[in-house]
Amino acid sequence: LEKTSKGLDSKKHFIAFNYAWSFIDHCQRFVKLYKALNPPEDSIIYELDHLEKFRDAIQHVDLNLEKTHVKMIDNGRPIFGALKWTVNDIEKNEVFTTLWISGIFNIKNIEFKQHSQNGYLEYINDIKLETDTLKKNYENEINLSQTHSDMRRIVDIINKKLSESFKQGGLQMVDWKSRKDVILNMKNEKT
Repeated sequence: LEKTSKGLDSKKHFIAFNYAWSFIDHCQRFVKLYKALNPPEDSIIYELDHLEKFRDAIQHVDLNLEKTHVKMIDNGRPIFGALKWTVNDIEKNEVFTTLWISGIFNIKNIEFKQHSQNGYLEYINDIKLETDTLKKNYENEINLSQTHSDMRRIVDIINKKLSESFKQGGLQMVDWKSRKDVILNMKNEKT
């Protein structure tokens, strides 16, 4: 996204949309798995319930298109949505929004908002995905940056609880760092 914001690379849109929708899908699956463990009612996992509707928007795009076909055609909106993010370019002292649209661009249906010039710490901020495949307008946008932050908080809480449980049970945790992301090449023996 940073290269695109700087005008260096505009050919990776397919990959970016694939990552965005895959991220939503994986987060939603994680939420379902975690809920199967009966987390406490005040768990932040329940703040992510909206992921299922959003995930279903692309997972069942054929059904959603049947429901909203006329709306999407009339509005000229892209099926896979639009990615937008706020750029904080400290070197140029400017804040602006970059918008990536999957498919045909129809400017008459895009709303642009003024952005605050401060408060952003990173170069890329507030990555959002918008789609018209859902029925209600307020459900059509998801903040991927916030979802990522929420998922990290949940994983940190789980790790902390697991560590405490292991310590209380007198168990030692295994360090899996050297065993992850392994590639094995298996060749036949020469006879």
